[in-house]
Amino acid sequence: MNKIHKERKENKARAFDHC
Repeated sequence: MNKIHKERKENKARAFDHC
């Protein structure tokens, strides 16, 4: 669960960076 949460957080952060 923690792994998925970390991946999700990273994905969100990357999306923000991309924007």
